[in-house]
Amino acid sequence: MIRVVLDANILISALLQPQGLPARTFVMVLAGVGSGWLMKPRIR
Repeated sequence: MIRVVLDANILISALLQPQGLPARTFVMVLAGVGSGWLMKPRIR
């Protein structure tokens, strides 16, 4: 399982610039976008 950690700087930047890249990244993480391509297949 892959865990994503959002730094406080990303959160503050997202709040200060709602149209910027940090805000888009934050929204994508909240929405779960990319969960399909972030997961790697388990090797047996």
